[in-house]
Amino acid sequence: MLWCVLIVGGIMLVLFTYFFFVESVLAQTLMTACVAIFLSMNIFLIYIYQNPYRPELGAKDAGFGSGFDVNWFVEDSASSQSSESKK
Repeated sequence: MLWCVLIVGGIMLVLFTYFFFVESVLAQTLMTACVAIFLSMNIFLIYIYQNPYRPELGAKDAGFGSGFDVNWFVEDSASSQSSESKK
């Protein structure tokens, strides 16, 4: 459904550019080409980032992976409390 809306909307937008009266055919063609290129790049980006966590885009196991340890925070707070009690 999403792709139908995107494609039909893009076609309607490109056709809408012909409602603007421009005396120069070159200017009309340039304007329509710019709109079409901009739309196609946006649709391509939507296609690419439809699934942003796939490996082709460089997503890796990161964040709370194997390198995260809860004891880091416990040890830091325990060592800071023990150093404060020694003073």
